Amino acid sequence: MRDLLLRALGKCGVRAYLWRKYCRWFGPGGGIVRLDLGEYQAKFYVHSAWVFADLKSFGGEHDLLALLTATVKPRDVVYDIGANMGLHAIFLAQAAGEHGLVVAFEPEDHYRERLRGNLALNGLKNVRIVPLALGDHSHVSEFLPSVRGVAAPRLAEARAQGADRRASQRVHVVCGDEFVEQERLPLPRLVKIDVEGHEHSVIRGLTRTLSNPACEVACCEIHPGLLPEGLSPNDVLELLRRCGFTHLKILDRSTEQHVVAFKDGSEGPPR
Repeated sequence: MRDLLLRALGKCGVRAYLWRKYCRWFGPGGGIVRLDLGEYQAKFYVHSAWVFADLKSFGGEHDLLALLTATVKPRDVVYDIGANMGLHAIFLAQAAGEHGLVVAFEPEDHYRERLRGNLALNGLKNVRIVPLALGDHSHVSEFLPSVRGVAAPRLAEARAQGADRRASQRVHVVCGDEFVEQERLPLPRLVKIDVEGHEHSVIRGLTRTLSNPACEVACCEIHPGLLPEGLSPNDVLELLRRCGFTHLKILDRSTEQHVVAFKDGSEGPPR
């Protein structure tokens, strides 16, 4: 009953409104954290000291975000797959400018509401939110709750690592290429993927889009401990290479890898 009520409130926009009010009343620093990234500035709603501290550190992704914003050009189209609350989407939307576009895929209800609130807080109009997950075929899946070391829920296809497998939300998964074609989305110049162990399936389903010459840059966070059984980070890297990405820059983190991949002849960030 509680979940049904929350979903009804969410559809009416009430839950998001109450969330923003909660942040302003009880959140640290007045419920809003301000971040500077070179020439770009962004604001985010925060509800706890932990989220405040995580955002202040850019979630450990300051250098990655600096690289991506330096790569994006005005008028670029960017796909943010696994947009979460919008840390990447907001900065990338600023870099793409008012005539550019960020397509933000975020299927999880609560994160999508926070994403929507953060976009409004920053006055951004060039972000389209898609409430779906991407994969290599269309089906209905489930989100599994977060586990230690994983900040976001993940699809049931990702390795469970012995965690409680009770689903927190059912979610529609669509084949990326089919969705792009059916919705007639503009082709991206840059694609960012952060999907908690589901990255191999996302790339498989988006192969035609990623292989198109218009798509010059791909950024993928690889979660070795969450990949399905039988898959390794090398399998993900090989998929990117098959899509034409020949120059792979790998940024190792404690438990994940960030891969920023470029094609021959693509214009990367200024040196």
